[in-house]
Amino acid sequence: MSKGLRKGQLIGIHGPGAIADIGNESFVVTSIDQWRRDGMVPCNLVRLSDRLQVARLLQPATGDNRFAAESRSVALHRFPRWMFCQKCRFMTKWRAQDEASLKPGTAPDCKRCSGSPALVPMRFVQICENGHLDDVDWLWWVHATPDAGPRQCQDPSRLRFVSRTGMGSGLNSLQVRCEDCAASRSLGDLHRQGGWKCKSSESFSGGRQPWQHPASGELCDAEPMVVQRGDSNVYFPSVVSAIDIPSSVKSGSHEEDALIKDRKDFKTLKSMWESLQNKKGIDPADVMNEAIARLSEETEVDAQHIVRLLNDDGEAAGIEPKRSLSELLPEMKAEEYVALAQPDAVESNQFSGTNYTPAKEHFGEAMCTIIKSISLITRLREVRALRGFHRVRPGGDEQLVPASLSNRTDWLPACEVFGEGIFLEFNRPTIESWEEKLPATERSRLESLQQRINDQNLGFLPKVTPRLIAIHGLSHLLMRQLCFESGYASSSLRERMYLDDGMAGVLIYTADGDSEGTLGGLVRQGHPDRLPAALARALTAASWCSGDPLCAEGENQGMAGLNRAACHACLLVSETSCECANALLDRRFLIGDSGNMEGLFSAVLSEYGVA
Repeated sequence: MSKGLRKGQLIGIHGPGAIADIGNESFVVTSIDQWRRDGMVPCNLVRLSDRLQVARLLQPATGDNRFAAESRSVALHRFPRWMFCQKCRFMTKWRAQDEASLKPGTAPDCKRCSGSPALVPMRFVQICENGHLDDVDWLWWVHATPDAGPRQCQDPSRLRFVSRTGMGSGLNSLQVRCEDCAASRSLGDLHRQGGWKCKSSESFSGGRQPWQHPASGELCDAEPMVVQRGDSNVYFPSVVSAIDIPSSVKSGSHEEDALIKDRKDFKTLKSMWESLQNKKGIDPADVMNEAIARLSEETEVDAQHIVRLLNDDGEAAGIEPKRSLSELLPEMKAEEYVALAQPDAVESNQFSGTNYTPAKEHFGEAMCTIIKSISLITRLREVRALRGFHRVRPGGDEQLVPASLSNRTDWLPACEVFGEGIFLEFNRPTIESWEEKLPATERSRLESLQQRINDQNLGFLPKVTPRLIAIHGLSHLLMRQLCFESGYASSSLRERMYLDDGMAGVLIYTADGDSEGTLGGLVRQGHPDRLPAALARALTAASWCSGDPLCAEGENQGMAGLNRAACHACLLVSETSCECANALLDRRFLIGDSGNMEGLFSAVLSEYGVA
């Protein structure tokens, strides 16, 4: 089955494993091993696909109309399977044979009532922290009360979903009732259910994804949660992105040889090469010419060098073992940082820009000691790949459910966007000097934040440092100000921070795939006659908040309590624009506080005459 979804949604909120409401129907997007490859468009970026250890990145085909098109690639599975009729209130457990008999373009309807009213999907589903998703077993649940005794009823069509009068408008007013034995339970009991496992034995369903066969479920000791199917904790996509920059690795280097030999498509070619070599009168290079040329184009390595690699002993000597994404991301960003800081030196068809040093007459003396250089990136290409998802909470690689549940899949869904950006490179000695002056109490608090991240397994968040809190806050302030001054939608801008060892910079760039991000509007805001004023207004706005004093004095705000002086009125932006899901924000690290803490931009505000 396929329905309408946008391409951008498939690499994000409606990726594999996500629940998608389309009209009055509800579906779950299946894993990519069930998608159709016909019509997919390659959007490869070698430095990204190699690190994700896949042969290629493909953009799903969703038809000509990207706003409401019938998908040609993506497989959807109707979910939840439990539905009810709004007229007679009887519940139905939808089966595979029901779906097979459904006419194309029609939705499930009630066979009991005249007029065949449409069936409505139940609002509640079951999830667990190991990534499993399933229906609530309403037939078992309604008979599982402590005083109900052994379960007798087996007919799911005898359940009714009713509303009780005089009970208010909460979940306690909703009830599931069995018409055979009169057993009933209020939906208020759903969230109080405990002590049961996602899948405790082979005879129990669970431990799987909705599109998998019930027998394929794995034993899972996690305690499941019953949530509404539209809750944010049902699906957390794990999206990895990289900017397309000219390759800095020379053809034939040891590092590149290792990366090529570790690719799945090279291993396939190697196997074919060895089998053809054993046949007399056949030159493998002639037979495999097209495949070698395709690999050469994707890896930007000379075809003759690939032939030499195929002719060697096949051992990829020196190949490092697989590393976690948290180790590989800094490598990709380090490569990008060099290109962003000096765009004139690495110009290509997909990446171009200019660079200038801020002058005191425009930016002021204090700001020039903090900002080292500014790059105006007039054209950039970003590729975003979805490698999997989490449920309940975003986590590390251990809890990641891969986009493909089959080992035979050698690709990942991806999309590409073209745009422009402003890159700020900071003076590291100035930042390091400020960090040394930070009070011990603040350092202790940052350590507690890092411990909280570790305890809750929020592995997608970066390491907590003073410069991260300060520069992250400046990035949000500047994005908010640029949206106000240039007319960009708040979700059209994104940040990309470069704050690991040896780096201190932030890129603010357009994130849309349409023409809004390619007409030069954002770059124009980065010119010396405009950017100083935008920075001044942004920092001045940070000196107060309409939520003060509650905002300024607040503790443990935001996701997992990782924010302090930050709220929607001053620092928060669209979550799609933030690398850290609107976490790790604190205005005090920018402007200081009334105590003994000096903000990174306190001297700048003094120049502006802001106390």
